[in-house]
Amino acid sequence: MTSNNLRKYSALDRGMKSLKPVRGGLIRGSSAVFNRMSIVLLILCFVATGCAMVKLNKEVSQGQASPILVGRISTDFPGNGPIVVAAYTLNQGKREVEHYSILHDYGEFELMVRKGNYYVFAYWDKNSNLIYEAGEPAGQYGDPKMVSAPVGGVVPEINIAIPEKPPNIDVPYGFEITSVKPDKFHSRLAGAKMDLDDELFSEENGIKGYWEPASFFKEIGGNIYFIEEYDPKKIPILFIHGAGDTPKGWKYFIDNIDRTRFQPWFFYYPSGTRIQSMAHLLSWKLGNLQIKYSFDHLYITAHSMGGACRQVFHYGSWQRCAAFCFPGHTLGRRQDGRVWCQTISRGNTLLDRYTARKCVYPITIQSKNARNRQLLHVFRSQGKP
Repeated sequence: MTSNNLRKYSALDRGMKSLKPVRGGLIRGSSAVFNRMSIVLLILCFVATGCAMVKLNKEVSQGQASPILVGRISTDFPGNGPIVVAAYTLNQGKREVEHYSILHDYGEFELMVRKGNYYVFAYWDKNSNLIYEAGEPAGQYGDPKMVSAPVGGVVPEINIAIPEKPPNIDVPYGFEITSVKPDKFHSRLAGAKMDLDDELFSEENGIKGYWEPASFFKEIGGNIYFIEEYDPKKIPILFIHGAGDTPKGWKYFIDNIDRTRFQPWFFYYPSGTRIQSMAHLLSWKLGNLQIKYSFDHLYITAHSMGGACRQVFHYGSWQRCAAFCFPGHTLGRRQDGRVWCQTISRGNTLLDRYTARKCVYPITIQSKNARNRQLLHVFRSQGKP
């Protein structure tokens, strides 16, 4: 190595040594900046999460404090147009609608209100404009009878009959239910037919059902939907989605089950509310369908939180409902009292052990592909249980 090269390397070494303090300072400075940014991001995450949890707690508290008015609409003639059911108050002589629901036929309804006194009426909205007009058959609860709604709980048997000839009810013609007209009516009656690609089942609504359950119930409700007309020759499979999800999440299964033997139903509900409340709602909806169609067999397929809802429903409210509403119907029960069902828990050991003791066909799922294969095998290979 020549003396010139030695001088060059020596100069390079001296230059590198002179850069070490600078490099060290840069590293220390970068670390400090990074640490400060990490702390700021962590604080923002906590604040955002805290705000979300505060909002969720507020929504859940609102839902628990809000009474639910439930009943049935009856009529002896075929209607023309949707049925609108509304609960309203009188504020200095002015009628103000607290909540309304739309049905595609006569049957059950649910209205979420605040603590207070209400009147409830229903009418066939022939031109679907959410305005009660002359010539539209209508009925009211009582003559009318005031309904007192306490904090929380359910006020049952708000039953209304709509006669064919318009009666004299305590609601004037021209009464507007709401000035905000929805782009599309969605029926809240159990058995309403709906396409899985409908905007009602959007991902945004699924997320809203988890984080804003009270608002979700007010706007969308909770219901069992069909995607085809009821067929007494096919066994219904009731699909219950999990937290933050919608019926659209079951599309893969629907596209692959044997549709000549099975008909899919979907329970769509606000997944952020109390499981016990949704189990009672499921019982109410399914009970009305059983009264209407008198089916004897039913599969229940639930995912994640939907499985917990199904468990509470089956071992709590449904048995009481079955004994109270329609004794003598089996609804897919064996002689030992168990229901034919499928439970998907994605490998949750505690839930697997629980369902293994309770279900006729427990399925432990470790992965999405395994879940698809096992569940579809059941529905492709079995006819009546």
